[in-house]
Amino acid sequence: MLRMLLKAEYTTLKDITGAERTCPYPGDGWYYSEVATTLFNGDGSQMNDNRGIVVGSGDAAEDFEAYSLDSRIRAGYGSGQLYYDVTDQPAESNPADHVTHNELTLSRRFVNYTDDPITIKEFGFYIQSTYSAGGDDAVAAYFMVLRDVLASPLVVLNGGEMGHEEPGQTGLITLRMRTYL
Repeated sequence: MLRMLLKAEYTTLKDITGAERTCPYPGDGWYYSEVATTLFNGDGSQMNDNRGIVVGSGDAAEDFEAYSLDSRIRAGYGSGQLYYDVTDQPAESNPADHVTHNELTLSRRFVNYTDDPITIKEFGFYIQSTYSAGGDDAVAAYFMVLRDVLASPLVVLNGGEMGHEEPGQTGLITLRMRTYL
């Protein structure tokens, strides 16, 4: 994905389903028009497990060729599912040494409304890209930007929120992304 943006060339990427997508680079189809065109949308709306911070129960080793979580925990209220809250709006900070780096922080709350505990072993960040394919139709695809396997699994008890054993407490997964110049 970075190669596509930095080299301004067509790139074939695998979306989160494993389908190969030939993505145009910005300036060649990735433009704002009447067709809802979005370069990268990581705004995970409530109960949306295709965008934003997502969690899974898989523990496959990290792999730079991975295109999705090993085993995504789906949004829902049924067995093995979690309530996905809204991905908070990014908080950008400019630390004292902002000349060398900037930080972007995202967070999302997860709640287990099922009768059984759910074990989280991995998390990731998914984005949606929508672009005009040269006609009046927009093409949407979802891509994984990052994935990490937790050193210690987190168990969300029934009625509990992410990282807490007692209902009613706020539990978040927070991603802090830092860019260096």
